[in-house]
Amino acid sequence: MTKGKTGIINSFESFATLDGDGIRFEIFFAGCPLRCVCCHNPEMWEQKGQAYTSTHLLKMIKRYQPYFQQRGGVTWSGGEPLLQAEFLLELGQHLKQEHIHIALDTSGCITNDRVEKVLDLCDLVLLDLKQNTEEKYRQYAKGSLAQTIKFLNFCQQKKKKVWIRTVIIPHINDTLKDIRAFANLVKEYSCIEQYDLLPFHTMGFSKYETYHIPNPLQEEKDLSIEAMEPLKQELKTLLPNIKVE
Repeated sequence: MTKGKTGIINSFESFATLDGDGIRFEIFFAGCPLRCVCCHNPEMWEQKGQAYTSTHLLKMIKRYQPYFQQRGGVTWSGGEPLLQAEFLLELGQHLKQEHIHIALDTSGCITNDRVEKVLDLCDLVLLDLKQNTEEKYRQYAKGSLAQTIKFLNFCQQKKKKVWIRTVIIPHINDTLKDIRAFANLVKEYSCIEQYDLLPFHTMGFSKYETYHIPNPLQEEKDLSIEAMEPLKQELKTLLPNIKVE
């Protein structure tokens, strides 16, 4: 292989188990256009990090390939990996040649020709659905619900397996009414296999202090398992054909 493009990487997790099936080699790409109030990786907002070629990353990944077995693979996360779509295309082609499963962890905030080509290489999409109205999306994520739905439509057209993920934030999207609105947004999509409701947590708060970034939720506490349970039960009732976690 010849030396090609470079990707700007913040960090890696070699034995990730939460972002896709099985054991994953997770790559956290630097840079994100959103500014979610619940973000636990604010250090990845700017596109600053270490530059890697796709061939260098492939060598790193292949060292862990024996641990992937049949279920695992590579997860592209961040930040927002689709900001570096050209690099993902090159790396993804190498991974496909090695028959390595690719999961894309994205906010779906970017759609263009290059992103569509990246999507063609992916086996699984982990799509963040931040809020259930355009107004809330702009207020709490500095993004667009319409854009995320546009990306989900591409996934549907391409018959990609999708897991939807929503962080439940106290006083923002934590009511049964909110859950019904989320369910209404996704109920017609046959590509969605799973919907994960994730409780808001404060584990990333120290990063805001370290990087001197204002924390809009600094007064909030972790959302309890007990508070999540009725929300999950409601979503299961509304989406009987989708696995709810």
